[in-house]
Amino acid sequence: MLRKTLILFIASMALISGFSALSLDTEELDSSLESSEDLSQDSLEDLLEETTGERERFIIEINPSLYSSQVLEDAGVNIRYEYRIIEGVAVEAPPDAVNILEQLDFVENVRPDLDTELPVLDGESSEGEAESYSGGEDRVVAVLDTGIDDSHIDLEGEVVDHRDFTGTGSEDRHGHGTHVAGISSGTGDGNSEYIGVAPDSSLMNVKVLRDDGSGSSSDAIRGIEYAVDNNADVIVMSLGVRTDCDGSDPLSQAADNAVSEGVPVIVSAGNDGPESETITSPGCARNVFTIGASGNENVASFSSRGPTSDGQVKPDIVAPGVNIMAAEAGTQDRYTSKSGTSMSAPYVGGAVTLLMGEYDGSPEDYYEALSETAYTLNEDRYTEGDGQINITAALNYWNNNENRESEDSEDFESGQDTDRPTEEDRQKAEQHENVGEVDESPRQETRDNRDYWIYRGIDNEGKHINVRVDRETGETTVERPEDYRALINLLFTLRDNLQEFLNSYL
Repeated sequence: MLRKTLILFIASMALISGFSALSLDTEELDSSLESSEDLSQDSLEDLLEETTGERERFIIEINPSLYSSQVLEDAGVNIRYEYRIIEGVAVEAPPDAVNILEQLDFVENVRPDLDTELPVLDGESSEGEAESYSGGEDRVVAVLDTGIDDSHIDLEGEVVDHRDFTGTGSEDRHGHGTHVAGISSGTGDGNSEYIGVAPDSSLMNVKVLRDDGSGSSSDAIRGIEYAVDNNADVIVMSLGVRTDCDGSDPLSQAADNAVSEGVPVIVSAGNDGPESETITSPGCARNVFTIGASGNENVASFSSRGPTSDGQVKPDIVAPGVNIMAAEAGTQDRYTSKSGTSMSAPYVGGAVTLLMGEYDGSPEDYYEALSETAYTLNEDRYTEGDGQINITAALNYWNNNENRESEDSEDFESGQDTDRPTEEDRQKAEQHENVGEVDESPRQETRDNRDYWIYRGIDNEGKHINVRVDRETGETTVERPEDYRALINLLFTLRDNLQEFLNSYL
């Protein structure tokens, strides 16, 4: 009995000692963690210097009022870029330094420097069908890409600035950037069938992708900043980053900030369709114009779909992006075919420079003109956005609006009915059981001696609709917009038949 008691006593003392040691270790750990929050800059620098491992790239979001580059430099952190366009710095540091960096008083967040990708596919050769317009003079399109080969006859003398952020030189050894530049601004001197959308515009070659097409978010952000600071009129980014796409990542922030500074940013949606929620950054940025791809009056199957992870409707519109012929890098006058939202973005970028020649407005004004004049391909809004680009209609957008506003002003001054929709009209349109949402500004239409307001909208399934409100009775009906595809396909067929006939008899 005494022996058992002694054994139990010794075991109890051992357990108590163990728990005490455990408690002491925990208290020491807690004390260490608490003191780490109040560590001096010198102590943090010492901890950073002790970190090991191969250096990786990060983007640190900072509080500018507290930021000290000296702290990072003294700790051996390599600063690659100190940005103006976002509140952040790009650095190289060992992976185990992240937890320590996050304790610095000026650090808000530490993010990995994510890789960029090219949303491009090989295309098939096709006959030139690109639309081209006069205009865009004195406008500079910044192409953030793999470089531009301005020895090609279509681009010779068109590039007003070269800048490389990859360390590989500004030359295009990949071919993607040259093709993109040709779509927006190629002169067509080598072959007029492959002329760019805005051949009178100039180009800024901002190389942010390496010769194999790879790149980083940090270089792309620096490219955006350079383009804004050097007076680019439009920025085209045919690249993407796979991330939780809610517009909060550093690349999206930079793109949004460029728009806030007055520079339209046109970006590709990505090539991860037809699955939903596949938009890539910076396509999920809130202020940019995100472009999906179309071909033969259909949305391309590969074109990325929305919504973004925070519920935004993306893409904004779609534009030609299937089998697009444009300048081939490394040649003087040859062309190559590529497909992808990479090709759609410069198409819209060229269109924006044309709009700038018609109207001195903000990026939002140009987005509005393109969105309001786009026509539906009868897909849901997360597939086509506002629809297929219509450059001709967009160029006339302000003339039509100014004429309508002038007529309304004259009617108002003369005391006549201004024929403007009321809030009650819009509410009637929205209250229809099949309507999800409608635009604020309708158009007026007369049919069978009756007057209507026609609101563009989205039904409960996300499909584009027109909501017709009878101005006298208030009766509301829902209609599908006209489908132009059958007519356009018929025209293509007639063209092919005519070409075959001419080839046979001439």
